[in-house]
Amino acid sequence: MNALGLSVAATSTGSPFHDVCCYGAGIAGNIFALVLFISPLPTFKRIVRNGSTEQFSAMPYIYSLLNCLICLWYGLPFVSYGVVLVATVNSIGALFQLAYTATFIAFADAKNRVKVSSLLVMVFGVFALIVYVSLALFDHQTRQLFVGYLSVASLIFMFASPLSIINLVIRTKSVEYMPFYLSLSMFLMSVSFFAYGVLLHDFFIYIRQMIMERMSVRIRLAVKLTGTILPSVMKSLYARSRDLGYKLYSAHSHLGEIGGTGRDLKTWRHTVDLNTRECSCRQWQVTGIPCTHAIFLVISRRGLELEQFVDDCYSVATFKKAYAGHVVPMTDKSQWAKINVGFKLYPPLLKRSAGRPRSRRIKGMEEGGSGKRKYRCKRCGQFGHIKKTCNEPVADPSAPPPAPPKPKRKRVKKVVLSVQDPVIQVPTATVSTPSRSQASGVTQTSPITRSRARALNLDVDAPSNKAAGAI
Repeated sequence: MNALGLSVAATSTGSPFHDVCCYGAGIAGNIFALVLFISPLPTFKRIVRNGSTEQFSAMPYIYSLLNCLICLWYGLPFVSYGVVLVATVNSIGALFQLAYTATFIAFADAKNRVKVSSLLVMVFGVFALIVYVSLALFDHQTRQLFVGYLSVASLIFMFASPLSIINLVIRTKSVEYMPFYLSLSMFLMSVSFFAYGVLLHDFFIYIRQMIMERMSVRIRLAVKLTGTILPSVMKSLYARSRDLGYKLYSAHSHLGEIGGTGRDLKTWRHTVDLNTRECSCRQWQVTGIPCTHAIFLVISRRGLELEQFVDDCYSVATFKKAYAGHVVPMTDKSQWAKINVGFKLYPPLLKRSAGRPRSRRIKGMEEGGSGKRKYRCKRCGQFGHIKKTCNEPVADPSAPPPAPPKPKRKRVKKVVLSVQDPVIQVPTATVSTPSRSQASGVTQTSPITRSRARALNLDVDAPSNKAAGAI
């Protein structure tokens, strides 16, 4: 399951960088496997501190124990040679998972204790059965394949085991009882070994092998081909020539006008020239295969065959010529041919300097532009936009340029002053203040605040006071 470290050197591809990446991915997988084994420690620390397993599930540790035991058996010399590191790592993992399961049984309630204990006994029974069957019924080569398939199946169950608590997580909308570190370590270990598996099969070698196999299949197919045009193309032409229902308006032996009615009951017409191999629908020119209009004209003329009007790229001779070569088999990249092309490729020159454009550019509204400068379009001569975004008609060069728009008047906001103390209106006879109106002999009521009224010894709180009604 967790370590394939010693097999990395046996799969060298001849590229040092590729071997380093492959070996590094395998080592990272082993490290994350050890992290996976110690990731449940915070969970069991909480179980021991609280003296209860609460809502935690023991299924991840049961499946992990079974997987470690199967992978331990796979790494032993009884099953596989040269992968002792697999047995070493998984033996450590089996000890960790057994300790976790025993701790879970010790702090679980009676019902869960019986359930987990029975599952633990079942795990050891299944492991003993696997050992007996693999030794008694299979030889060494078949035994390795049998145990390898079982380890893959147990690994899938181990990765899916944290989902046993998913119903509780969805119901409570909380991931408290779904261990985060366990899920994270499983993810990191899976990514590491996935990268190891991808790097183990070099993409360049894989692509070369695919091309070589494809070329060999095409060469064997080209030997069996007969005729002028490829059979698949001719089969398509014959299928399209049935029940066309067109009308022919002949103008010449090689010219014709094809008409018909579409599904929308609209009539259409197309002209076809057999000498230049052209049709007004342009499908013949694009594909090199006659369209239905050209097919109808060809089958309407005696002595003409559809094979005469198919482009040469669909001929059997062109197909055989395309796959006449072959790809030379080789073991690895060290046998690739070293070619000196005689020149060196350089990156294209930059049309402008790298980085942010110059600071004098027109700023957008979200960039804090001042908005004071008016930009005139060089195309139409109007204000408010530039030439690149102009949709107005081109201005007459002899006409005078338009005047800039007048600035909008800003409305003056009315300021309303609020006085917290209520204003009391009193007669002029009671309190009078010298003003211009008094000098001219005009009587006027003056406002007075509550504090001012108290300073003048006015009883403003009395209900009989007539001035209280103005509060």
